[in-house]
Amino acid sequence: MPSTDGSKSLPGSLYNQRLQAWHPILTPTWVIVAFAIVAAIFIPVGIWLKGESDGVQEVVCKYSSGQGSSACLINGCNRVSGQRNVTNNCTLVITVEKEMAAPVYLYYELDNFYQNHRRYVKSRSDSQLRGEILSASSLSSDCDPLIYGDIPNSKGELRVLHPCGLIANSYFNDTFALRAAQHDGNNVPVSWSESGISWATDRLNKFKAVPASTRAANNETHQFISETYPGVASVEDEHFIVWMRTAALPRFRKLYARIDTTLKANTRLSIDIGENFPVKQFGGAKSVVISTLSILGGKNDFLGIAYIAVGAVCAAMAVAFLIKECTCPRRPGDLKYLRLSAR
Repeated sequence: MPSTDGSKSLPGSLYNQRLQAWHPILTPTWVIVAFAIVAAIFIPVGIWLKGESDGVQEVVCKYSSGQGSSACLINGCNRVSGQRNVTNNCTLVITVEKEMAAPVYLYYELDNFYQNHRRYVKSRSDSQLRGEILSASSLSSDCDPLIYGDIPNSKGELRVLHPCGLIANSYFNDTFALRAAQHDGNNVPVSWSESGISWATDRLNKFKAVPASTRAANNETHQFISETYPGVASVEDEHFIVWMRTAALPRFRKLYARIDTTLKANTRLSIDIGENFPVKQFGGAKSVVISTLSILGGKNDFLGIAYIAVGAVCAAMAVAFLIKECTCPRRPGDLKYLRLSAR
């Protein structure tokens, strides 16, 4: 029928919505097969994932509570004053109950610390972290609400923080050092390294130290990180770089060191802790975690259990549909199910 409004039809099936299409008909057989295939894939994958997670050996010691266990002896921890850079020295003795094959990783874990808060995540200056010296006015949009430091210059004036922002100035500054490792009462050498713990792209491209000459020229106007945190020489410190990559959940772990020595069963590690970071003010907790890794990362039982659960549900659905089809079959197009309404 020709168009009545004078418009012309565009050529082609695409414009006229006449493309060939295929619409699947979900017959009972297809539904049963689909559920069975999903179950056949998900259950073995879930069992493999659970096995990989079970193969990860880890020891978790919550040292902020001050209460130890048989695998974690705590001496003198949980006495942080709440003032920055006021250190409480304590010792943690961790017993490795099962052999841990090298490399073994040491993490610190924080609980109830929300690095994913929008205001917290936005409070940083990437230009500063790349080594640029910026004025307070140019940082107001990036680093709000923390632009100025708390250490005045020679005139008693507060200086611009370098780096500024909430992330950089809530840096986790507890320190850990391996004092000794013993196995069967004998000291054993352990290789402990704190280098190479940050992402290479962050270390090489996103964090640049301010040259000494530039720092000296701007010392009256800027409070650099070595003053804010005396244990951190510059923003190129790898522990600082690791901290600046924010976590998505309120309980998170960040890598602190790598042990390149296999730890035999019943090895006792003595770790000296310099406590600076308070957690009582926000109801948090601090832990030390020593763990191996699988090809999927750290210990994660949830992923394997989730796969197994989905596969089990699909298997149950397949069996239920099969029983129903065998006991009460329904032929597609059966006229006895046709209903005609009279008008």
